[in-house]
Amino acid sequence: MRKFLSYLFIFFATIAFAQAPGYLGKRFIIGYGAHISPALTNGNAHNKTIIGHQINGSAESGSFAFNYTHEAFMEYALSTRFVLGFSCKFYKTTYDNGLNISNSSYYNSTNQYTINENVEGYYSIKGTSLCLYGKLYNKRYVAPWGRYIIFGPVINLYKTSYDSTIMYQTQTNYYTNEISKVSKYGELNQSFTGFNIIFGWGRSRIIANRITLDYGINMQLFSVMSLFTDQLFNSSSSKFSTKRTSDNYIEKTSGERIRGLNRINAFLKVGFLIF
Repeated sequence: MRKFLSYLFIFFATIAFAQAPGYLGKRFIIGYGAHISPALTNGNAHNKTIIGHQINGSAESGSFAFNYTHEAFMEYALSTRFVLGFSCKFYKTTYDNGLNISNSSYYNSTNQYTINENVEGYYSIKGTSLCLYGKLYNKRYVAPWGRYIIFGPVINLYKTSYDSTIMYQTQTNYYTNEISKVSKYGELNQSFTGFNIIFGWGRSRIIANRITLDYGINMQLFSVMSLFTDQLFNSSSSKFSTKRTSDNYIEKTSGERIRGLNRINAFLKVGFLIF
């Protein structure tokens, strides 16, 4: 009888411990993550793309090109099924100037110039995404181990910069046919902010009672929804297309590029259980 009661006590003690938040009493995790997606139609950080879809884009197509995003994160298991986390993601990319600009001519006091609508070259983008997220684990598992879905708000902060010797348009003097370059797209360095919602799913494993390994897929929902609207607004044949001028060109195209980069990514994260 004593043995039976001892075994029964050990059994219930094991269940109670297993259902406590965390792993072996540890709830807090810090770590690093890498996110990757194919650069199908727009240039990556090296202005290379796999397929390319813009007729006038400067990105080198036919390359085995990918977008990379680095992430630093920290997480805390609030319950047996829920983990609260905060992450900072860092990335670099380019926009290959695949879209044109509407203004085609202008006057000054002595000359009339006709400007080629196509923009040559590319400009660079550096971004930071701040995300407060929750991970809801399947009821068969105990956080932070097992399958989960992830969701939460994201603030996308990004800065653009262009080199006037790389990004420019050609202009032709109406009277002399002289061709020159013009590069006027606002400030050389510009900053923008965007809002999105992250959603995804993944699975985490624990190695040697200390190291966590996460892998899965995540996406930014508004970026997925914009897959159709970006094409609709950018098509010159669409009545919904927006007018791009030299003043707003970077603002409009950089937002599209950031949405494309964050649309869908596969990730691999390595973390450490601290306490």
